Amino acid sequence: MSTLGKTLQSAGIGLGSLLSWRARRDAVGANLLEINLAGPLEEVQLSGLWQRFLPASLTMRELLFGISLASEIPSIRALLIRVSDHDLGWGRMDELCEALRRFRGAGKQAIAFLEQPENIDTMLAAACDRVVVPPGSLLHLTGLMSEVIYFKGMLDKLEIKPELYQAGKYKSAVEPFTREGMSRAHREAVEYLLDGIFEHWVNSLAQGRGLEPATVKKLIDDGPWSAERAREQGLIDETLYEDQLDDYLEKWLGITPRRLELGKFLRLFSPPPSITDPWKKTRALAIISASGPIHAGESRYLGAGDATVGADTLREAISFARENDQVAAVILRIDSPGGSAVHSDLIWREVERLREQKPVVVSMADVAASGGYYIAMPADHLLATPFTITGSIGVIGGKINLKGLYTKVGLKKEHVRRGRHADMESDYGPYSTELKLKLKNEMETIYRTFVEKAAKGRKREPRELEQSAQGRVWTGSQARDRGLLDELGGLLTAIDRAKERAGIPLSRKVPVFVLPRIKKLSLPSLPFSLPLPSGIVRAAGQLSIYEILAREPSLALMPFKIRIK
Repeated sequence: MSTLGKTLQSAGIGLGSLLSWRARRDAVGANLLEINLAGPLEEVQLSGLWQRFLPASLTMRELLFGISLASEIPSIRALLIRVSDHDLGWGRMDELCEALRRFRGAGKQAIAFLEQPENIDTMLAAACDRVVVPPGSLLHLTGLMSEVIYFKGMLDKLEIKPELYQAGKYKSAVEPFTREGMSRAHREAVEYLLDGIFEHWVNSLAQGRGLEPATVKKLIDDGPWSAERAREQGLIDETLYEDQLDDYLEKWLGITPRRLELGKFLRLFSPPPSITDPWKKTRALAIISASGPIHAGESRYLGAGDATVGADTLREAISFARENDQVAAVILRIDSPGGSAVHSDLIWREVERLREQKPVVVSMADVAASGGYYIAMPADHLLATPFTITGSIGVIGGKINLKGLYTKVGLKKEHVRRGRHADMESDYGPYSTELKLKLKNEMETIYRTFVEKAAKGRKREPRELEQSAQGRVWTGSQARDRGLLDELGGLLTAIDRAKERAGIPLSRKVPVFVLPRIKKLSLPSLPFSLPLPSGIVRAAGQLSIYEILAREPSLALMPFKIRIK
């Protein structure tokens, strides 16, 4: 059994085995749980050669359940979370804050040490009892921005002609290739989305720091803030260096802090029995992760926290959960912008078959849009955070005509074909008028199917649901208000709902299967990094994803890649 599986048991959903005397002995002196939030926080469970010899990186599940478990350990009096460079989006950050609020609800204290806080890190300031920033740091409280880069001018110079089509007024993924700026519909959708995230952010910060929303908005407009000025404005509590933390904690908590790092804490409190033993009859839950773009074949891990959803891999995991008599309910964990329309539909079918036999609860992380929403539709109960980006019920398709570029650089292609449309997907020439019509009809058919299945899942009429479709993206709160979701909440809440639907008392500890395991074939990370701009690094990662999706005739993909900072 994986360390994670054992960890989930200990986190309130395990076998309930008593902790070994050795774990009790080793942990008896610790009273402060220490969490280092830095680097990528995986959604998927990795396997492969290197995982056998190197410590596994922390996953989002382990972070959330580790905090949950610590709230139940009497000796753990407080939690210190040290935050530097991380990859959490607004949805997953909200889940972390939910876990911290539960921890504090158990009568314990939480403190955050923010090395160089960005906008998103201020969420922790609203969820912790105390927030500390180094004296020389800067609180980057500057407001939110979403930007989209448009390629049409460059493509025109290279004589590259995109022939891309969309079904859905707001399904604007094709616009960066076909327009020089935002359409009115695209701008409307982005502004409404940003308004929703901004409102929740301001209200969370105001409530957590005891400020008025209008005051918070003014503080954002007047930012960024030096650490000392941020303290004076009530945005943080102290300005201290890291070596001064223990003295501060001792004075604040009234005890000498004895730290226990989260990874070691999880190992110490992981009960040894394996839930895969055939004689075990205990009812279990399953968490199935769908993280990254959806495509054919097996799931892949691209490094730096980027993974993909291979339809074969995910369908196999869903089938395992359906056929395993021990699994009483399933949590489908989605963090995906969508991808292949065909393979999203194949996964949809497996989820529907699963729901016919067992309760299925969906937990949406940072994003579950387009194909990511498609695979969630058959579930019994859909949850997202207020900041989750979801919806985007629509489809795109087409190709890029490179004939002009080939001619410009002196290249030529010759075709020999059998069949009038044999060269339909060739990049050496445009679609015929007949093929353009066929493609548009195909997009419309897939879109109608998407709307009808969404309406069926939400128990609404297609005409009614289409008002929230048309390819438009929503925040979790906006989607709930439009009936696209059932509830706001993170992974911990989703597990509670799965237990309820399976008839399992919330207080009962049950085992958990974590599926699937994705092979990591790359070498371990080097202790240094190449001096490349972050934009280039992100673009290089996206190239691998685009290569995978380029083979797909139609895409249920988000209308634009949203990066809100």
